[in-house]
Amino acid sequence: MVRLKFYGGVNEIGGSRILVEDKDTRVFLDFGMSFSKYAMFFEEYLKPRYSSVGLKDLLSLKLLHYIDGIYRKDLLRLIGKEPHSETSVDEVLLSHIHQDHSAYISLLDERIPISCSETARIYAKVVLETGQRSLETEVYNFKERPLTDYRVSPVSRAFNVRGTEKPFRIGSLEIESFSVDHSVPGAMAFVIHASDKTLAYTGDLRLHGIRGDLTQRFIDEAAKEDVDILLCEGTRIDEDQSHTEEDVAENANKVISQCKQLVVADFAYKDFYRFLTFYHVAKENGREIMISKRHAYLLKELQKIPSSKMTFHR
Repeated sequence: MVRLKFYGGVNEIGGSRILVEDKDTRVFLDFGMSFSKYAMFFEEYLKPRYSSVGLKDLLSLKLLHYIDGIYRKDLLRLIGKEPHSETSVDEVLLSHIHQDHSAYISLLDERIPISCSETARIYAKVVLETGQRSLETEVYNFKERPLTDYRVSPVSRAFNVRGTEKPFRIGSLEIESFSVDHSVPGAMAFVIHASDKTLAYTGDLRLHGIRGDLTQRFIDEAAKEDVDILLCEGTRIDEDQSHTEEDVAENANKVISQCKQLVVADFAYKDFYRFLTFYHVAKENGREIMISKRHAYLLKELQKIPSSKMTFHR
């Protein structure tokens, strides 16, 4: 019988950490940071300690739950806990790279593989290689030191890149992955067939974005399944209006066309589609667009995925 345990993401923004248990198979759906709980203790100028005691702080403040067999053995030794010989979780299904779904994966035992899209894997690589050294920004370990403590050795984390062409298996679970539209590319939803139930996990998705057709396809395909349990984040479920990327482009055009000086646009550098909006608006107004080196590196890496439609053309 399938069982669900919610370690985060209930009555809060972010912190998605859902454990799916079926027979002898245990899989986490995301492993992210709770924004609301995090804000109770930390802010812009007050961050978690970046040494090995960071794990202890998170456990002590109930920002993470202690679960046998999931955390890195070297970190457990440094906080006085007996390490495990085997992992108790088979895999993590990562829906997308945003911190509320991915931030604490760096604390997990490196023998636990991460299933995600190729785009999400590249985002993780760029975040690690270009971000500041901190507990949250170093989401994955590409043979890098995740915490600034000389006693912590570098680790290499296994990625299972999942496409959408055919289902894959993790133990007793058969899983179908679907690309969905979100502010960050590479987001995926999953339909999970367990021994006695079928689950649908949406991750974060939207219909009003540039690739809303991906989300609609997932909806259509999921509707064909006999889904028993739908797991869907609903942070804006009560809003009756939504603004499209076309609305953003229209408003940006109005501002830029009336301004003869420098125009500064602030947006998350991970949001590839928002960058495309400003890129095209700049071209239409005869402007040159300037971006950071970190952003340029991300765009360069994304061009390695020919099937992802990461194009600058209309």
